[in-house]
Amino acid sequence: MEEAVPKFRWHWQNLTKEDSRGKLPWNGRAWFTFNHNDPSCRNETSLNVEWYLGRTGLRLDFGYQADYENTFKFSFALPGIQLYFTLEGAPAYKFVRYNEILCKHQGCFSFYAHANALWLKLWGDIWSENNKQWWQKTHVFHIDDFFLGKETYTSVEASEKKVVTFPMPEGMYECTMWATQSIRKRPRWFAKIQNWVEVSFENDQKPPRFAGKGENSWDQGDNGIWGTSFATESFFDAANKYVDMVLKYRKRYGNPRELAK
Repeated sequence: MEEAVPKFRWHWQNLTKEDSRGKLPWNGRAWFTFNHNDPSCRNETSLNVEWYLGRTGLRLDFGYQADYENTFKFSFALPGIQLYFTLEGAPAYKFVRYNEILCKHQGCFSFYAHANALWLKLWGDIWSENNKQWWQKTHVFHIDDFFLGKETYTSVEASEKKVVTFPMPEGMYECTMWATQSIRKRPRWFAKIQNWVEVSFENDQKPPRFAGKGENSWDQGDNGIWGTSFATESFFDAANKYVDMVLKYRKRYGNPRELAK
């Protein structure tokens, strides 16, 4: 005897990282599923909700996707709260089935503020920007560029390259360091100047290793940071930050094979 499927069920998931904001569900997901037992369409309707609390932002978008999922999507964000809704199943299936002309133009409307700019798409593909008509493309208005002028970026070397030796638990390593200075300038605003130290392993220099992430078949061996940069003026400070970075990866992913024996 088959077990009866409940007409309604739900579950949720707390996605908040405990090490950052505690166990309260600042970020989470919930699924609400209704069973219809209707043979003319998909038997279930599922409403999925995802939320972020404490985030800043401004966003509004909605649309539908007429494919094997047949989903409606709606989301909005205000300072302090972001909500994302997805409705799939029987209602979306019936809409697609009886509105074939509309569903040939599946897509979404979106408007949001991000990175000092306003982004608008009147109606276009949900997953792609390969749209030909102007109303299908994403249009961007950069507020800071309009009022302050377009930003220019330049980077210049501020010192000669030097060979620097730094310690690791297993021994000493050599790398090449040099100082650079980046300048960001807008015509109607002050320049932003940032000093950097570049770290690179050149010629016969080899970086300290750590275990690969192991996420796929190409990431099973040992990894190393062959080049990076730090926002500092001191080579000594850059070396310490590089060592801390490698030790952090070793703690997270494991020691390299030569040290794990």
